[in-house]
Amino acid sequence: MKIFYKTKHVLVVLFVTVLILTTLAGTKSAFADDSINAKLSQTKDDVAKLLKIQDDMTIPTGPKQKMEIDLRREIISNVIDVAQSQLSDVQNQLSSSTLPKNDEWNNVRNYLLNILNQDSSYYDNTQSSLQDNQDMTAADLKSFARALEAMKSNNIDKDVARANNVLAAVNINSVLSVADDRLSKVGIDVNRIYSNKLTQNQALRNLYNQAAENLKNAHALNDDSSQAILNLYTSTTTTSTDEFVATLKEKILSQKISSIEAQYPLTDTSTIRVTQDDIDSYIANTVSEAYNNIKNAYDTFINMSVNVKKYLQ
Repeated sequence: MKIFYKTKHVLVVLFVTVLILTTLAGTKSAFADDSINAKLSQTKDDVAKLLKIQDDMTIPTGPKQKMEIDLRREIISNVIDVAQSQLSDVQNQLSSSTLPKNDEWNNVRNYLLNILNQDSSYYDNTQSSLQDNQDMTAADLKSFARALEAMKSNNIDKDVARANNVLAAVNINSVLSVADDRLSKVGIDVNRIYSNKLTQNQALRNLYNQAAENLKNAHALNDDSSQAILNLYTSTTTTSTDEFVATLKEKILSQKISSIEAQYPLTDTSTIRVTQDDIDSYIANTVSEAYNNIKNAYDTFINMSVNVKKYLQ
């Protein structure tokens, strides 16, 4: 019964993961393109129709199988098109993104683009295979969908996530530059307030120091994520790269073991290892934490603004 459930709903899983990932990525091309919007909507309707047909015992076997096959084929084809669109958008962003102009970052770009190009070829070949084999049965299409879902979830989605990590990490530089400028201007106002003895209350100074600390943390986290990306998302390795990776893995392993022991004190952690997923998560979390620190700094600026204006008006 459990196996049947997985088989029956593999197309649902495929569609939902494509929809979620496309939404989270905020892809411009996917949602600006009416054809992709239409495919998302149509696929949602087709999944609902398929589930309804499968549960309808009044439809004769022959027509039911034909309807199921046609719907499965259309769902799979649309899922591939939407996923390919998402992938293409990330490729375009990575190609046009203003990465730091040096060999290290160029290696990262080329490394990831090469992987994404292979993923794109997989989607092209899979779509061609689907269209070329019109005699596939419902069982064949179920197997086809399972293979597609496995490749997408286990490989391609992770490749896209790595590329998005790089794009997010690079964008931090420009965001931090603006935030640093804002901190400098706020600092000038704060110094004017206290040098002119407009208040003895240290709240403003404390808030300024808090914002400064947030941005300091953001810079440190940005440096950490950038170094991890430069050493991990590249085909060029050196002795220093190997040493960096080994040190990072030790750090991640220590964090992983501490987390497990905190939840399950009696767990044997001697066999715990660091996986590629762990490394990717570390980079993603570091980038996210950097953005959170920048956000916290701006929240503090907003909290300060009313009192700064009041004292300097």
